[in-house]
Amino acid sequence: MEDAKPRYEICGISRFRDGWRADFRPVNSDGTRGARVRRVMKSKDKEGARREAEKLAARGLARYKDGAVSVAQMVETYIEAYASGASARLSDKTARGYRTVARRIDCRLAAMDIRECEASHVRNYLRRRLRAGARANTVRAEYSLLKNAFAKSVTDGLLVSNPTAEVDPPDKESTPDPDDGKRAEALRIARLAGGDMSVAAYLALDGGLLPCQIVCVRPCDLDSARHSVQVARRRARGGVVTERARPLVRELGAEAWETVAHAAEVCEDYGCCIVGGGLAPGDPDLLARKFADFAGTFGVKLTLSEIRGR
Repeated sequence: MEDAKPRYEICGISRFRDGWRADFRPVNSDGTRGARVRRVMKSKDKEGARREAEKLAARGLARYKDGAVSVAQMVETYIEAYASGASARLSDKTARGYRTVARRIDCRLAAMDIRECEASHVRNYLRRRLRAGARANTVRAEYSLLKNAFAKSVTDGLLVSNPTAEVDPPDKESTPDPDDGKRAEALRIARLAGGDMSVAAYLALDGGLLPCQIVCVRPCDLDSARHSVQVARRRARGGVVTERARPLVRELGAEAWETVAHAAEVCEDYGCCIVGGGLAPGDPDLLARKFADFAGTFGVKLTLSEIRGR
C-alpha cells in the first residue's frame, strides 16, 4: 500500500523582509502536531500568501507537483544537514550564525526555485544588499552561505551547476586600526595595569585578538624567534573551546612581546592559559568587563574590542 501523503496545517502567516512567510505544522496520523516548518511565499500581499500556503499544504509543502525547491528551503536544508546529528560539522554558535545570515536573504531571492536561479540573480541580489547599506563583510557572509548551499545541491544531484561560481563577492573590509587617541590611552592603561589586564591590552592592540581568543592563549602558542603569538583556539558561549584548522600568526611589537612573554614564563604549566593562569580558559565576557572597568578608573571609556589593531 502506498504511503499517505503528509498532511500539514497552516498555523500563521507573517511578514518576512519585503514579502510573507507561512508557518506549517505536520499533522501525524494520531492527531499530534510535529515541529513547525517555515516557507517563504512569492506573493506580495497577505491574502495571496495564504492562498499559496493552502496550495503548498495540500501538496505536502512541494511548491509544484514536480517538487521544486526554493532557495530558502535549500539553505535551511544545508544548515540542518551539517548542524545536527552525531556527525555535525558545525558548532552550535556557527549554526546560529548561519541561521542569522539566512534570515537576511531577501524575499525575492529566497522564494526563487533553485533550478531557475542563475548567476545574474545572485549578482543582482548582492548589489541590492550593498545599495541598501549592508556592509561588505555582511554580504560576503551571505554569499558564502549561498555558495555552500548551492554546492550541496549540486552534490545531491538537484542541480547541474552552482550559479554562484560565476559571481565574485564584494571585497573584504579590513578592520581599521584604532585612532591615535584610543591607541595612546590603551598603551597608557597597558603600562599601568600589569598582570592580566596588561597582557590582554597588548594582545588586543598588537595582535588584534578578541577576548574569546585572549583567554585561550598558552605559552606553547608563543614563538620567541618571531616575537609572535599563534591564535589557535577560542572560547565560545557555554565554555566550549574550538580550535582553528589553520591557526593565525600575529607578530607583536617589542613592548608587547616583553609583557606577554614574561606572563608566559610565570605560568606553572606549559599548557595553562596565560591570562587567568588556569588549565581551562577564563570567561571572555568577564575579562572584557574587567578591562572596561579598569579603564574607567582612569576616566577612559575603552573596550578590548575597540583597541584591536587589526
